[in-house]
Amino acid sequence: MSHYLEFFRQFRTTFETTGAIAPSSRFLAANMAGPMKQHQGLKKVLEIGPGTGAV
Repeated sequence: MSHYLEFFRQFRTTFETTGAIAPSSRFLAANMAGPMKQHQGLKKVLEIGPGTGAV
């Protein structure tokens, strides 16, 4: 529950740069990260937003 509070705290203070209105769910994170299983070697990931850790 605390990740929701952290997200909304950041959303409230940096609304112009947050880019989301709700935190990402674990289901969305699994779908976003799924294609990375196909690639071998090092991977680079850029997370944009408050970054509460779902992805």
